[in-house]
Amino acid sequence: MQNHRRVFLSAFLAMLLVTTYARNEVWKDPLVLWEDVTNRQPQKARSYNYLGSAYKSAKLYEKALRQFRRALLYDPELVEAHFNIADIYYQLHWVEQAIEQYKYTINLAPDYEKAHYNIGVIYLERGMKVDAYREFTATLNINPEHEGAKMFLRYLDG
Repeated sequence: MQNHRRVFLSAFLAMLLVTTYARNEVWKDPLVLWEDVTNRQPQKARSYNYLGSAYKSAKLYEKALRQFRRALLYDPELVEAHFNIADIYYQLHWVEQAIEQYKYTINLAPDYEKAHYNIGVIYLERGMKVDAYREFTATLNINPEHEGAKMFLRYLDG
């Protein structure tokens, strides 16, 4: 009886080892990980958002946009997806669309610090100093330690 237990326990531990190794391979690469998650949970908006973020980090912007839009199909008010879409629009130099999307993000989440900051940067780049000042001030109201907003406000106060 003891031998059967040892054989069973050894086989069980070997199976766990193989399973753990296989899962570790998935965890090595964020793209593989989030593709796996979205395949396992195709109705979850956040998994598409994370997959989109992985594509965004890899600068695969078109693929990222598809995933963020898919996330919004499942959760139209997923703030992070709207913000990520705005970021990609900015990276692609689609500035008007980026502004719209950052504004939409702020409308959904008025305290979303990164959206205020990023739209402030766009306004400053466009010479819209009053609007930039407003957004950097909003950023600091949310996070008084935000160094970028402090720097730009010092510049604007000139």
